[in-house]
Amino acid sequence: MSGILEIDVRCDGLKVNSEIIRLFNEGGELRRVLDRTASLVAGHLGCEALGIRVMDSLGNIPYESTVGFTDGFIEKEGHLCTRRDRCACTLASRGEYDPELPFFTKWGSFHSGEVQDLEVLRLGMKDGSFRGECVRMGWESLLVAPVRFGHKYFGLIHAVDGGKDAFPPDMVGFVENVAGQLGLYMHGVEVSRTKEAEFSSLAMRIAHDLRSPITSTKMFAELMPMKYDSCMKPEVADMLGSISRNADYMEELVSGLTAFARSDDPASTQMTDIYLDTFLDSLVEDMGLSEQGGARVSVSGVMPKLRYPAVSLKRILTNLVSNAVKFSAASEAPAVEISCEVKDTFYQLAVSDNGMGMEPHEVDKVFEPFFRTQGAKAVPGTGLGLSICRKIVEKHGGRIWVYSDKGAGSTFYFTVPK
Repeated sequence: MSGILEIDVRCDGLKVNSEIIRLFNEGGELRRVLDRTASLVAGHLGCEALGIRVMDSLGNIPYESTVGFTDGFIEKEGHLCTRRDRCACTLASRGEYDPELPFFTKWGSFHSGEVQDLEVLRLGMKDGSFRGECVRMGWESLLVAPVRFGHKYFGLIHAVDGGKDAFPPDMVGFVENVAGQLGLYMHGVEVSRTKEAEFSSLAMRIAHDLRSPITSTKMFAELMPMKYDSCMKPEVADMLGSISRNADYMEELVSGLTAFARSDDPASTQMTDIYLDTFLDSLVEDMGLSEQGGARVSVSGVMPKLRYPAVSLKRILTNLVSNAVKFSAASEAPAVEISCEVKDTFYQLAVSDNGMGMEPHEVDKVFEPFFRTQGAKAVPGTGLGLSICRKIVEKHGGRIWVYSDKGAGSTFYFTVPK
């Protein structure tokens, strides 16, 4: 009978592991990934509490996601630092372990099913060299698994339980496997953030360096007709007009490049509660759409409260609604509908229009930077607006796509995790 139970536990572990792998492959906002990982692992272990700590550049390892820990415990233990404190968490985070000792593993995890009787903790607490909040809380089983990739440590998974021997070897191995996968995922996040930061820095530098020559070009193109109007040939005036128009386009392009680079600034990641109905009313009013060719904007569907960066949501919807108005059909006034559907794990927002639509082969490319559809080439723009939308949506764990028929309008969809 025990063999059947072991198989069931193993199968359940495989299911949980598969779900975690799927979660890491989907990516998205790190906090959401950590919250879901903590919930899945705690559920599989059946432990009293579990937390995931993430190390910062100063060696602090605060809890980023927790399940079951009290606010009081997190307040006491959330300020651990690997440079000044000594406990199971800091040892695992620094990679300080002796695999010959029975409460360490070769991966560097610390685990015990009899914490209250573990002499190394008791002695450390007596001489003040070792913190012992887990002992003071009365937990018997403790598991601390480092989250690392190679020799790079990103944090740890910390699980506790009031019963003895709550984490047998197979459960320790399971958590270490998750910690290894999480380490690989966080390594990827770090690499991606480094590349994004490098690109953003380069884009900002290019934008900064281009502003001065663009301004000078515009100024000279405008001054020349004023100074030499009496003797200027018509073809020269036409060329100066072309220079001025291209300088305007370059200025718009630089502004778009700056917006693309700044989509990762702190204001774009500050999560706030957003009441969608009032948010959309304010957005439409601020855009003054009724003055743009009599554009009509309607809102339909359930308007829930979202948890999302307000600056980012405004950028997404402003870009989508502006495009809907800009690329409207010439034969009728722009009509835009904003709607929202509630799904199991996310909200699905949509912006529909009665515009010119797109060819089927253009739909897959429309979110690429600088791409412009054939019909859009006659309309002023840089081709960066939708790529900014995709960057923001994917950064916060959603996805964005479009359905469109040539001559029959388009509907852009994007998701917001619950």
